[in-house]
Parts: sequence; C-alpha cells; structure tokens
Amino acid sequence: MEEKTKAAGNALMRTIVELADFLNTEAGFAISEPEIRSCILVYLESGLDIASETESACIFRTAFCKDRQQYQNFLKYFRQFLRRQALRRQNARQFEALERQKSNLYAMQKQMARSQDAAQREIEEILARKEAALSGIRQSGIEDRPVSDQYQEKLQKLCKNQQFENPALQKLAAGGKLTPADLAEETITRARQEIMKRAEAAMLSGDARGFRAMKQILDAMTSLQEAACSQLTVLQKKMQDVEKKYEQEQKKIQSGLKKQEAEIQKVQQEIDRIAGDLQEMAPASWKLTVKSGSSVHRSAFQNTGGSVQLYRDSQEPACAGKPFDQLSDAERQEIREYLKQNILRFQTRLTRHLDEMDRSAIDIGETVRNACRTGGIPMLLHYRKPKPGKTDLMLVLDVSGSCKEASEMMLTFMYMLRTAFPQGCSAFAFVNSLYDISKLMDVRDNIDNAISQVMQTIPTRGVYSDYSRPIRTLKRDYSAKITKNTILIFMGDARNNRNEPCYAELKFLCRKAKRAYWLNTETRDLWGQGDSVAPGYAQCTAMLEAINVAELTAFIRDGIR
Repeated sequence: MEEKTKAAGNALMRTIVELADFLNTEAGFAISEPEIRSCILVYLESGLDIASETESACIFRTAFCKDRQQYQNFLKYFRQFLRRQALRRQNARQFEALERQKSNLYAMQKQMARSQDAAQREIEEILARKEAALSGIRQSGIEDRPVSDQYQEKLQKLCKNQQFENPALQKLAAGGKLTPADLAEETITRARQEIMKRAEAAMLSGDARGFRAMKQILDAMTSLQEAACSQLTVLQKKMQDVEKKYEQEQKKIQSGLKKQEAEIQKVQQEIDRIAGDLQEMAPASWKLTVKSGSSVHRSAFQNTGGSVQLYRDSQEPACAGKPFDQLSDAERQEIREYLKQNILRFQTRLTRHLDEMDRSAIDIGETVRNACRTGGIPMLLHYRKPKPGKTDLMLVLDVSGSCKEASEMMLTFMYMLRTAFPQGCSAFAFVNSLYDISKLMDVRDNIDNAISQVMQTIPTRGVYSDYSRPIRTLKRDYSAKITKNTILIFMGDARNNRNEPCYAELKFLCRKAKRAYWLNTETRDLWGQGDSVAPGYAQCTAMLEAINVAELTAFIRDGIR
C-alpha cells in the first residue's frame, strides 16, 4: 500500500512539473518553484484527481495565472497539455508493447536455434546408425560365405587331379570352396580363358574325353557364378534398403530444418521491423535536447522543454536488448565500455535504493527543485536525512554453459559496484559444486583476467548443473555470512537435471537475508518446462527475468529494493 502511495505521489509531482514547464515554454507563463511546490502540497493534502479538468483548472488558474489574458487562455492550454499527456502515455504503452514483442521474438529465435541444433545432432546420429547398419551387413560374412554346395562339389570332382594356373581353379582342384569374393568378374574371365584353351587343345589332339571334361567345368563354373551373383544381389538389396530407410529419415529432418530456417528469417525480419519502429518512436516519446559537452548551451534550452545534458556515449548500446548468448565479442566490449562510463550513475541509484525502506519523509522542496532542472524527466524523489547503509552483497552464480555469458556480466557488475557496499561483496560460483571466488574477484587492475581465472578454476567440461549440492553447501558452510544486512542474489536458469531442488534449504537462506533475488537467464515462458524448477524457487525468492544486458542493468539500477 505504501509503495502504491509513493508511486501515485511521484506521478502527481511529475505531472505538475511537466504542466508548469509546458506553460512556461508554450504559453509564455513564468511559474516559479514556490508556486509549483504550493500547488503540489494542495493536491497532496486534498487528494484531488489531476485528471479532473474542472477542479484542476480552478486550482492551477489560482496558482499559476498572473494576468487576465493568462486566466482566459489557461483552459485552452490545459486541454492541450492533457491531450499531449494522453498521447505520450499511448506512445509509452506502444513502446513497451513493442519491447515485449521484441523480447518474445528473441526468445522464439533462441528456441528455434536450439531446435536446429537438436535436428543437426539427430542427423549426425542417423548417419552414424546408417554406417553401423551397413558395416554390420558387410561383416555378416555374406561375401565370404561359400556359394551353393551343389555346384561346388561338382566342380571339385571335375577339377580333381587337374593342374591349373588360375587361383580359383587351383582352389577347387585342392578341394576348397569358392566364395563370392573368389568369383569376381576378372577372376572368372581368366578362368574361362584357361578352360577354353584346354578344351581347344583337347579337341585338336582328338581327346574327346578331355574336351567333355573342360566343357563340363565351364558349364558348372557358369552356374556357380550365377549363384554367386544371386547371393551378392541379396547383400546389395539389404544395403540399399538400409540406405533408403535412413535417407528418408534424413530428408524428413532436413525438410524440417529448411522450414525452421525460413521461420527464423521471418522472425529476424520482424525483429528488424520492430527495432526500426522503436527507433522512430523513441524521439517522439522522449523530447530531449541531448548535449555532448558543457559549452555555452542556453540557446539549446530556450525553445525546447524537457532538456537534459548527457555525457558522451552514455546512452545504452543498441545491442543491450540482445540475449547474452547472441552477443559478439565486439558487442560485449561495447557493453563493458558503457558500464565503465556509467558506473557512477549505477552506484548512485543502487545506494539510493539500498536504504529506501529506512528513509524518512519526502523532501518536497528538494524534489521539485531537482525536477525543474530537467523538466520533470526524470522525476526522482528526495528524502530527508537518509541513514548510512550497512548492506553487503552475496552472489551465487551458475557458470555452466547455458549461463556462462550472463554470469560473466554479473561478475563485471559486482567488480564495478563493490564500492557501493561498505560491508563488502562475496561471490560464489558453481556447476554442480560450490566454489568461493571472492578472493579471485578482489583485484584492482584487470577484471577480464579475474573473470577468466574464475572460469578456468571451476570445472565445466563433462559436468552438468546440479543445484542441490551448492545450495546445501551454502547453507552448511556459509550461512553464518548471511545476515539481516545481506542482499542475496542467485543467477541461473534453474534447470536442475532432475536432481533434488532443495526448496527448504533455499527458503531458509532467503529468509535469513535482508532481501533475496533470483535472476533467471531464460525467458519467462520456459520456466517450469522440462527440468526447470523455476516455479518452485520463485516461491522462495523474488524471481526476475534477466536474458539480456538491458534487463540486468534495469535490475541493478531500479530492481534492488
């Protein structure tokens, strides 16, 4: 309830400051800070709705109008302001809807890429099974199995006591049996030539008995060859059936892959279209005059409301909305540079949120004074006498393959934000065993080397995620470090490979901490599917989606409370 009241008050003050800025720039009014402050106090004390045109016009006329002309024209300007506000809210809703649609498309694209990888692995498995089946047929002995005994015995009798030069005929003369391999076309051709020569010699010499013997050998050899061909045909038929079977499976999967590639292309085109729409909408939604330096700038602020000065390159990179596993090395470096340039802003916002619950009443004067400098964008609440914080941070990161990139980015944040935690930062990483990496991260020079050393220290090859052992180890060995001043942050995809989830141990750790969060590196629609235990962990701690840098920075900037 208190949070809703603060949000309503924040929106009210923002609207009044924007109205004053609109009247000053568009209608030539000269509204001062005390007048804005008194008007805000009237609304806070009376509980009136600023959207009520009649009541609001009466209050604002009394507070802001200085002469008759302003009094007569006020209602016209007030209606223009309300229309502009409605249009801005509509644009903001469209902007948010497009952002959500873009995030959903990225998730769809990621899922399709996983399906493609699975299909490629399935094709490899089919090819392996095909080769194994063909190898089994080849090793079945069909090629080396003797051909029909009927012809073998006849040939052995006919060739007995004969002297031949051909190896196949020699084998028969010695009482051996021929196989399909022995009956190759070249071998049989040479054997026939030798038999024909002997038959011709017998005929010329008048040896009718020898001639008949050679003719019988030739006929039996022909019959034996036909039987061998039939045996080899069976072998070839089996191999052809195997190849046909697996080729059909492979074609079916390849057809599905082509469809998926076409769908991915359509999704990418839709993402590009949405990105273009967002780029066109952003200037209309945020009418800011952006400056890159601190030179003479009054002319830039005279005719445009809602102006603010930004440091060079401080805008969020365009790649911040891409999933972690789709970032290139150049994009990761771009994000690192962005974080380095804006880390002071993150630290300021984070420190403000850490002690938000302990702060006293709103300082309206300071809030209005700061809001007027930027035309009410952004509107930041200021409090009286904030208490110094004693908060410490504990990170527990899953560094398995599916979460590696996100964990590296979170470690980068921890390194940069350590000065925001007076009691220090501690970090743990795991795949299936918990490792304390706090000392590895306690460096002053090169964060990249520290993160690389962390990833090399923890074994990841051939190891699969198991959340039960790290959670039990954290409770058994390190729960004493978790106090009422600890912010506990888990990061991982909550995919436990069917292991025990350890809900009771996780609930104990989260209740002992001041605040606990779980940053899930998968899209919300995948939570609870397959081996994901995200819904169960969400009952123990606040679970948030963190699939890209934009969501991670939003959590660091605004989410920790």
